[in-house]
Amino acid sequence: LAGPEVLDFYARIFHLPTAVRKQRIPELMERVGLKDVGRKRLSAYSKGMRQRIGIAQALINDPDVLFFDEPTSGLDPIAHDEILDLIISIREKGKTMFLCSHQLPDVEKVCDRVAIIDRGKLQVQGKIDDLLSTPDTRIEFSGLPAGEAVDKVTAAATNHNVADGILQVSVKGEDVDGLIDYARSKGAKVVSVMPHRRTLAELFRETVAHSGDSEVVS
Repeated sequence: LAGPEVLDFYARIFHLPTAVRKQRIPELMERVGLKDVGRKRLSAYSKGMRQRIGIAQALINDPDVLFFDEPTSGLDPIAHDEILDLIISIREKGKTMFLCSHQLPDVEKVCDRVAIIDRGKLQVQGKIDDLLSTPDTRIEFSGLPAGEAVDKVTAAATNHNVADGILQVSVKGEDVDGLIDYARSKGAKVVSVMPHRRTLAELFRETVAHSGDSEVVS
């Protein structure tokens, strides 16, 4: 079958009237970026094209809730971004989506809420902004003299790192002003100060470090 024929098959399963099918199928083919391959058979579709027609198939009956299982798996970077943008556009239409994926940057970009399942048990769930926010502030210093000054700054930090001559420290909010004043008194320059937000990958590792068979459902 060609793409439009596949969509027509599933539209008939949902008992969509002929007039609705004739309008919706070309609209969906265009929406998922397959307008110009309408006559091509699915056997000749690339992996990215098959993902696209699958999304169109899922949308054929205009559902309020959709489930996507690894929708960007095995795609090249361009197709990956295109499918992700398509999924985001569906979300912005007001649809509720469940995205099951090991591609945590995708989950972080698309989803409002996240749940982490470890060995069949729900370990973490909530709004993604709440789960990833931390009380720490990340400060970057340059020119801080080695020795006592560096030791004192890093001792006050919850985490620290040195990269390309820049000392990066994470500190509790109440310690920010005092630490900056001290470092400046020692001749350091403040490169940046920003609230620290951990990544979903960091949260995932913290939650299921003991298991390699976990996944994120969001």
